[in-house]
Amino acid sequence: MMHFIHNAVQIIKHKKKVIFNKFSIQNDNITNLYFLRKLAVTKVEIQRCKKVNIIGLPENLVELSLITCMLKNIDSLINMKNIRLLNVSQNLLDNIDVLINFLNLTTLKLSHNVDINLQHVGLLVQVRELIIDGIGFSDLQFLENLTGLTYLSMNGNKISDISIISHLINLEQLFLNSNYIADLSPLQSLICLQTLIANNNSIVNLSILPVSLQSLQLCCNQIYNICPLSSLCNLELLYLDQNHITDLQPLNNLKSLFKLKLSKNIIINIIPLQDLNINYLDLSGNLILTVKPIQNMNCELLLLQFNFISEILQMKAKNVIIAEQANPPKGYQIVNKRIEAVFETQNIQSLLLMRKNIKRQADMKIQILEMIEKAEMKILKLSQFTVQMFEEDYATQ
Repeated sequence: MMHFIHNAVQIIKHKKKVIFNKFSIQNDNITNLYFLRKLAVTKVEIQRCKKVNIIGLPENLVELSLITCMLKNIDSLINMKNIRLLNVSQNLLDNIDVLINFLNLTTLKLSHNVDINLQHVGLLVQVRELIIDGIGFSDLQFLENLTGLTYLSMNGNKISDISIISHLINLEQLFLNSNYIADLSPLQSLICLQTLIANNNSIVNLSILPVSLQSLQLCCNQIYNICPLSSLCNLELLYLDQNHITDLQPLNNLKSLFKLKLSKNIIINIIPLQDLNINYLDLSGNLILTVKPIQNMNCELLLLQFNFISEILQMKAKNVIIAEQANPPKGYQIVNKRIEAVFETQNIQSLLLMRKNIKRQADMKIQILEMIEKAEMKILKLSQFTVQMFEEDYATQ
């Protein structure tokens, strides 16, 4: 059965035509699209229609998505000169020279067309947003003249040299996940850049980055030294998980930081974070021995699991997750004094102490329940158990 999803800002019946703002089709049996001309749609989205013939599409479209339709060419779109957004991701395209006729095209999505020739993209100087993920290219020369780009996504390719990007001075958002990039220095000239996401690359040494950055993600690299980040005073979000970071001093002056992730590094000293006003902080999987420097940090969520913390002081954080690895890798054990210290904290709303190997003796359950009542905890998770499960067991004692 045909499945239609329409999002109508305004529906007008006039001369047997219905005008929709957007019309979406998801059906593997659709072959003919001439019926859309009677609806006078301006935006069409077609997904997973592998037998569809796109010749019947209305020529007045301003937005068109043809996703996973097994298309080998889009030559029949040649007269659609009003299109501003075109998404032909996940097809079998190789030649897209027809796009030269789309003078109004500002957003182009070509992801996962592995045989596509991107040289014609370089002629589309009017494009502002370009998404070309998962194609497998390495040469970026086709980008040289696309200086009007504000949004560029090239995740999952084979890129190592990004020097050509230095010409794209109007870029605001850049996505480079899962490539082979080691050097980010060409990005210094991008004075408008606000978002840079380059997870899972080969970055070892950070270079100076634009001070305009507000969001930076460099997880799963090989970064040791983060000194170049010290000048990023506008940074609000910083993800550096799974690197080799030891020294957090360069973060000390980043007063705008709101969300910080540093899991799976080699961090011991967290003193540089003590004066930051962070709302979300992930320090899990490090070598931290004490949380004293951040005990007054009033964040919404604090993640400290898989460290070597010997004591838990009174914390201002509302939600604390802390699983202590006492004897790795055999599991985790509850230490009564540490639990009692945690429950003296009045602001904590939820707490995770353990992940596995919880002792199941009745006296341990009773003691935990008494602590829950004393601290008026909303949620306490111990291993795979919930508070309700503990209460049930306690009632049967």
